Amino acid sequence: MNPKNHVSLILSLVLILLLSTLAKIYLNANAEFNLAEEFASKNNFKDAVTHYERSIQWHLPGLNLQERAAEGLWKVAQKYEAEEDFENAINAYRLLRGAFYSVRSFYTPGKIWIQRCNEKIAILMAKKPATSESEKSKSYEERLKENLRLLSSEKPPKPFWAMLAVFGFFGWIACAVLFIIYAIKKTGEIQTRPALFWGAGFLLFYGLWIAGLFFT
Repeated sequence: MNPKNHVSLILSLVLILLLSTLAKIYLNANAEFNLAEEFASKNNFKDAVTHYERSIQWHLPGLNLQERAAEGLWKVAQKYEAEEDFENAINAYRLLRGAFYSVRSFYTPGKIWIQRCNEKIAILMAKKPATSESEKSKSYEERLKENLRLLSSEKPPKPFWAMLAVFGFFGWIACAVLFIIYAIKKTGEIQTRPALFWGAGFLLFYGLWIAGLFFT
């Protein structure tokens, strides 16, 4: 096979994989959102919270569906708060906050939602009865300020590891394709040298991908 054809084949396969991945993310996000809305309409807020969170976690930049899921989860949290079910309200706000943190890469999406959740969690936590002597000695305002400070302190995204994850992802896909082209004969036999070379490349890039995901 002509080297130019190899490049075209690899690029085509990568493009197909990328488009299918984007389609999968969108379809899953939409399915989770519809489930959440269905549960919310039946006042099954426990399951609604779970599926709103999952919809946000199937994140695509610019996808309005995540905003709608965040609004839905926020409304559930506010409903719990209005009913003075503070534990479930705090949990819902934390899930909304954590959902956006779990999908950050080069940047942190949903910063406005995170800030709003920080304020709500800080207020509700400060209202709870103090459980230690040190907490009992602090006023409501002091506990509120401390809670807000702790919630607002965050570790910024790590662009290097995010880039490494992307690099590793496309690297192991390319190595897998090249392994099939160069290491496997038409008869189905494995050629040792190209198999070792592209197999090692696959493991290397796969390791970089996992490391990038882990440390991002």
